[in-house]
Amino acid sequence: MVLWKNFLIALLVAGAFLFLASGARKGAAAKATWAPKETGLLQIPELLDHWNETLAFAIFGLAFLGTAWLIGRTDWGLDVVWNGDTWSRVSTTIEAALAFEVREPGESWKANLIYGCVFGLPFGVPAFLMEGKWTAARAFWAVVGTGFLLWMVQSAAENHSRTLRLSDAGLVERSCFGSRRIPWEEIGSLEFHDVREQLLRLKDFRSRISPSFPHIDIWSVKDRKGQEVLRIIAGMEPAEDFRNMREQILRRIPSR
Repeated sequence: MVLWKNFLIALLVAGAFLFLASGARKGAAAKATWAPKETGLLQIPELLDHWNETLAFAIFGLAFLGTAWLIGRTDWGLDVVWNGDTWSRVSTTIEAALAFEVREPGESWKANLIYGCVFGLPFGVPAFLMEGKWTAARAFWAVVGTGFLLWMVQSAAENHSRTLRLSDAGLVERSCFGSRRIPWEEIGSLEFHDVREQLLRLKDFRSRISPSFPHIDIWSVKDRKGQEVLRIIAGMEPAEDFRNMREQILRRIPSR
């Protein structure tokens, strides 16, 4: 996974420089249109066309660079452990007796794909199917739509493979992108939150939330300093194992 991650970053950076180089060439061509022709008039339509393409290529180049930077900051392909301040890479995996294991419900990754298709495809796909030269507005919506779709696909893959394990070594979250472990000595609290109820407490959201807005229940794992380390949706399956997992965590942390 780490090799593929580095390869993807290299491809994105190379693509970004290709787009930026193309944009620079379009910019040079745009400057050339300022030279008056035989009529002595500036070629304003050509000038606008060239600068529109320049901005479009710049948007694509910056989007590629931004994506490469975001991927570089992830811990994809790594096994990391929480050390009280940040996630640190570990070279070996600790083997411990497994007490409980739960998985993300199927509704999570299906919802990701639905959101990606509903909100990403209508903005991203039409921009690539349009005829004519690229404009800044067209490139912007192509980046927004395609970016959101790819983000939802990545989230769907992560949620589909996500499991949560409790053992003598602590709490471990695993997915196709890697694993994260919170040792027992770093777990400070386990708190329940109703996201819908929290939004209703905010004046800006109270009048905008429909009565049919679903309840979004989550469990927040915090470290000894009160910093949220892991967020778990309340619908983890099997439900009985998840309940037993929460009870065991709560039994081991009250004395702190």
